[in-house]
Order: sequence, then C-alpha cells, then structure tokens
Amino acid sequence: MRRQYGASPALTTQYTYFPWTTPNGQGRLQVLQTGTASTYDSLQKLAYTYDAVGNVMSITDYKAGGTQLQAFTYDPLDRLKTAQASGGTGGTYAQQTYTYDQLGNLTNNGNGTLTYGTQSAAPTCPDGALTKPHAVVSGNGNTYCYDANGNQVRRTIGGAVSNLTYDAENRLISVCGATSASFVYDGDGNRVKSVVNGVTTYHIGNHFEWRSTTSNMGRYYYADGQRIAMRYGTTVYYLLGDHLGSTAVTATSTGAKYAEQRYYPWGGTRWPDNPATPTARRYTGQIDDTDLGLYFYNARYYDSALGRFIQADTIVPDHRNPQLLNRYSYAGNNPVRYNDPDGHCGPLCWAGIVLGLSGVALIVNASQPLPPERQPSDTQGHVGMGLILAGLGLQTPGWFMSLTKAGTSGAAAVETANVACGGDLCADELKTVLESANYLSQELPRLEGSFAEAFDGPVQQVTLKAGSVLSRVGAPGGNWFGVQIPQSVAEAENLYNLAKWGNAIDTVRMYELTQDVTGYFGKVSGGTGNQFFIPYGAELDTIIKVIAEKSLY
Repeated sequence: MRRQYGASPALTTQYTYFPWTTPNGQGRLQVLQTGTASTYDSLQKLAYTYDAVGNVMSITDYKAGGTQLQAFTYDPLDRLKTAQASGGTGGTYAQQTYTYDQLGNLTNNGNGTLTYGTQSAAPTCPDGALTKPHAVVSGNGNTYCYDANGNQVRRTIGGAVSNLTYDAENRLISVCGATSASFVYDGDGNRVKSVVNGVTTYHIGNHFEWRSTTSNMGRYYYADGQRIAMRYGTTVYYLLGDHLGSTAVTATSTGAKYAEQRYYPWGGTRWPDNPATPTARRYTGQIDDTDLGLYFYNARYYDSALGRFIQADTIVPDHRNPQLLNRYSYAGNNPVRYNDPDGHCGPLCWAGIVLGLSGVALIVNASQPLPPERQPSDTQGHVGMGLILAGLGLQTPGWFMSLTKAGTSGAAAVETANVACGGDLCADELKTVLESANYLSQELPRLEGSFAEAFDGPVQQVTLKAGSVLSRVGAPGGNWFGVQIPQSVAEAENLYNLAKWGNAIDTVRMYELTQDVTGYFGKVSGGTGNQFFIPYGAELDTIIKVIAEKSLY
C-alpha cells in the first residue's frame, strides 16, 4: 500500500506486510519506506522483525549513513529487556539493559538505577509525600518529589531545582526555577496556550499553532487522521513517521531531505540531525517541551529520560494486567511495540489518534501499525461515548441505547444520535444508524445477554475501514471476531476464553472487510484478547470475506 505526497507526486510512502503464513510475520508490517524514485526508498527505509507474540525484535534502518540495526530482547512478561544499535552513522549505542521490580517499576533504564517512593534511598521533600510505590524519587543523581495526588511537584536535575504547580484537575499549570513556564487548557483538557522561557505558543486543536518569536502561524495537515505535513509561515514540510508515529524524517516540499531524528526506546533523542526537526511533535507524535525535559501526552506529562510519567494515571485500563496497575509506567514497559496516544491508556486501552496512526492500530495488532488505508475512521469520535450499558458497567454510545429501545423507529434513533453528536450527524454516521436500527431491534434480547457475558470493561463503537483484517477461531459463521491471531490452541483459549462458548478450537481464519464496518470493540470476558462485534444479520457475508485459514494443531 502506498501514500503519495505533493505534486507529481513529490514523495511516495510504501507499506509492505509479511504474508499471513510467514512464521512470526502474520500480516505485520515488514518494510516502511519513503522516497521520490520508483523504489520509494531515497529518504526512508525501515525493516521490522518480530517474535512469536508480536514483540519487535529488530529494526533495520537502511538510510542511516549505511545499514543500522536496532536489536531488542524481552523478558517473560513481554517487557523490554535489552536494546542496542550498531552500524551506520550516528545514533548507535551499546547494549542497554532494563530491569524491573515486582511492582513493574523500571529499576534500571539503561542509564542508571532508579529508586522509588517507599525505598530507604528516597530523598526528603518539603511535603514529605513519598509513599507512592510507583513514583520515581531518584535516578542518575537527580531527585523528584510528589504531592498527595501523585503529581511530581519538584524536580532537581543536575542541581537545578524546578517547582511544578497543578490545578484542581491535576493539569500542570506552571513551572518555576531552572525553567519558567505556564500553561492554559480548555474545558476538555486540551492545551491551548503555553509560555516557556518567555516564548508564547497558542494551540488551536491539533491543526494550528502560533509562536510569538516569529509571529507566524504553523499549520498541520492530515490525511485520514494521520499527520503528514506542516506549513510554517510559507514553508511546507512533509513529516515521515516510524511504526510508533514518531517524527523520523522531515522533507521539503520538493521531496528533499531536510532533517532527521532517531530515538532511544524510551523516547530520548539519540540522533538529532542538523538542522533540527521543525516540529515539536516528535517521539510518538507528542509535543516535546524541550526546555522542561518533558513530553506533553495530553492527559499528563512524560519524562523520556526516566521512561516514566511524572503524574499518576487516573485510569487503570485493565485491572487484570499487573503491568497496567503501575500508574506511572509507560506503554506496559514495552515502548518499542506500544505507544500511549493520550496519556491515559496503556497498550490494552482504546485510544485516540497517534501518528496519526489511530490507537486502533495499536489494538488490532500492536506490532502491525496500519497504514492510513486501513485505519479505522475517526467518525466514532463524533458519535461520542454515552452512558453505561444497563447493569453492566460498560461504556456505550447513547444513541446505541436509543436504537435498542426504539425498535424499528429509525427516526427516533436518528434524532437521538443527532443530539449525541451535538447536532452534527455526518452522512456516513446516519447511514450506519439506519442500517443498524432494524437488526439491533430484532436482536436486542440476544445482544444484551451477549454483551453482558462477552465483554469485560469498556465497550466502544468504532468504524473499521475496508481492508481491515480480523480473525475468528472455530466455526466460520458468527458476528464475533478477534483482533489478535492465535498461533496455537492454548493461545486461542487464553485470548478468547473459547471454552465458555463451546467453540471448536481447531482452525483460525483471517477475514478482510470489503467495506467500512461499524461495530463494537472491547476486551474479552475471561480472556486476555480483544474482540470486535459486527451488528449485521444475513448481509454479514457480503461485507467480509475469508482470505486465509490455518490449523491450530
């Protein structure tokens, strides 16, 4: 699959995937390359390999002044264990080893030892709030203090002290000391203004930013949700990402390389080419507040030098996954495979847009970042997540409840959907409502029981693009599909708890959607995997087709 930029075109990005039958490949991203010539690799060529469960084992960069290889290993809990980069020019590093304690705390981040709030090595802080077992309090000669809500309120880096202040919603509003900064947010928590060391920047959504140093307006351009270009003043740049959505290469409007940046696994910069990357949206596409030494991840701030957030997460995405109970950890301690689009979600949490690659890509197959052609639509954000599914504690769109209660009354369903969308119901959303109403009204008793038994945790309505791939174990018929592809009977049972439903665990089939499909996504009850429910009746066979199957024995 390819994406083309500019006139003629100036650039083409090509995504190549492993065949489904390739061991450890199974449809995952194999090569990501961008260029101007017919080979599409004059600017960027990254090749990926994986282990049996989808962890990224290596990334080969063929455009790093030669061939540069990053190699990774993992512990039995799929946490990053070692990383190193060799070959090429610039950005190489000797093997770094990462260790963890029984709480999932990163005790060695490759640069030194980190200590935590309950350890005797913890420093003394003014407020004495050092009882957070997951909060870093010292590392590499630096110290950190926290308030009663778990927010980092003092940072002493290289002897320079910075004091951090938060509002009632635990949003960072000021930094005083080594760096001076202040921040303003809107009612949804979006940062709309920042003043750092006297430089003011206004942010208008994810599309515009104005800087006082130049009085120029910066604008970002998106294609199907992916940030692909920016204009600053009159200058246009193309932004080329890696599998995590990090800004890797910046090109001019004519397709010439302008800048490049490479990252350590936890987000530190290992190769800043000159000139500097023109956008502040760097590691995983988040805003790099360089003067603070922090990344802004929307809900909270992240310290790439530590590999830890500086604030406790207010959401536990999956209470059954011990790695996600650590409220300061980043990406389940597997930063090469996962990212965190909004600062609230670990790798198993539904997320918003990253890279512009949607969080769906993270879930559908975390090590198979989907190109834009296979990204779920962002229209689900307009529909909105509504109330609680009766008695289940499951989050579901308000209009979905209206559909099930309104029977075949499409008008009532549409009106409720329109209200839920703030009066801005898009044409494709309207089409989805009308198509789903009749089927859902007929199947309400079965669906309510199925949702109650089948999902564990939040359920979200999403739209998958035509070409998206799902899986199903056992009988080929049915509305329930997996988003991971098991390689054995044991893995299938572990992912999908199939014994509960009496499914034959013998064959896994891969399905491709032949059109955009709106359905419901969530975690499998009693399993470790995620699933997608398609609310269609007899017409289901017309929108999905089998593309491969294999025996699990």
